[in-house]
Amino acid sequence: MLFNLYTIIKKEQIKGTIFLDGTQLEKNRSLVKTYPEQEYELLSYQNNYQPNFLKTARSYLETTTGKKLKYCFNKTDNKKFLDWCAKEKLHSINPSLTINNNSLYDLKENLRNGLIITMNHKLLKKIPILTEYSRKKGYQLVTLETLLRE
Repeated sequence: MLFNLYTIIKKEQIKGTIFLDGTQLEKNRSLVKTYPEQEYELLSYQNNYQPNFLKTARSYLETTTGKKLKYCFNKTDNKKFLDWCAKEKLHSINPSLTINNNSLYDLKENLRNGLIITMNHKLLKKIPILTEYSRKKGYQLVTLETLLRE
């Protein structure tokens, strides 16, 4: 899955932030090493809160990329995860748009400046269409860091 995402990002020349949970990280360690320049952050996965797993994932991402993580991505409002993020001095991020099976419709209906978009990994093949539509409408895809700086 992550390899496919990297392939699409490179081909479409997309700047973006990839949020990884510990499970994804375990399965894709070599890819993170291959693409350390990519912006990574932590993700709470399906309300699964395991502090030791999160600490290990954070340590690995920071060591591999040489960058300090700044954000926790939590689309389920898991209080334990949010408390852990606060304790670790990481800012909590919630998506403003979740792309589902009606991906182009979801984007057309909600596209505006400043969106933080998330989508199911099964929709990766739709990224080129969504990117093309966004660019035609004058929008630019950027990393979370860039978005929050503006």
